Amino acid sequence: MAFAAVGAARRTGAASPERLQIEAEWLAAIIKTMMMISWIHHSRIGFTDDQKGAATEMGMQALMNVRCTNLVNPVCDWLGEIYDPASREFVIPGRGRLPLNEESVFCTLGVPHGQTKVSYEVNNKIEEALFPRLFPGLESMPNTSVLADLLQAMTTHGEVFKMKLLMYLISAVFAPTTSLRPSNKCFPILAKMKDVKNMNWCKFIADFLHDAFSSKMYQKGCQLHLMLMYVDCLICPSWISLGQEARRLRTSLLFLHGLSMLSRLCLL
Repeated sequence: MAFAAVGAARRTGAASPERLQIEAEWLAAIIKTMMMISWIHHSRIGFTDDQKGAATEMGMQALMNVRCTNLVNPVCDWLGEIYDPASREFVIPGRGRLPLNEESVFCTLGVPHGQTKVSYEVNNKIEEALFPRLFPGLESMPNTSVLADLLQAMTTHGEVFKMKLLMYLISAVFAPTTSLRPSNKCFPILAKMKDVKNMNWCKFIADFLHDAFSSKMYQKGCQLHLMLMYVDCLICPSWISLGQEARRLRTSLLFLHGLSMLSRLCLL
């Protein structure tokens, strides 16, 4: 298994002391960056229990405890530079390979891994029908930061809340682009809210990153997955032997307990 290669290299001493020192410095940079930023943490967007329940109905409950996003870090650029589009793997010299696939996204983010394709595409007819409902009084798409403010101000938890939340997740976490505004490609997805939990978000996120990195656009795509993937395999590779569910549990612990737990795990 590709994830195991990284841990095996450490256990067999394949990496030089210099490489281990570099990895330690990368890890420190990751922790520092994650401590400096925030996303759907209570200090930014305080969701009510009903709103969290609405997120659960969409299968997005794991993301209600994520404490970082919109990551801009040299680590993500470095991962982009060592990405091999042909094999869809991050090739780490002297250490191993990390795959960019549905399983790796599922392990880090726990988003729905269903059978339905995520319809991320332009559909002017759907956009014209939904836009006034989501943004009454506006004539153009607001900035993503404005969308976050609109979410924060909401007290309801119905379909409009779900659509705005999902648009924010897509724009700020799953598939951020270089634009400051959410993509109008979100609208066909919002027209199928009842199917969101059955969509294959893991494939969507992995494919979006693959397309971005293949085009050397390293600031596009799910930076959160990149950071968690690298930290996940770097600090505690022995969890691999416990299987996918155990790995998801450990990722959930990182979400719930934040950097204090991550710092302790780094000492193991």
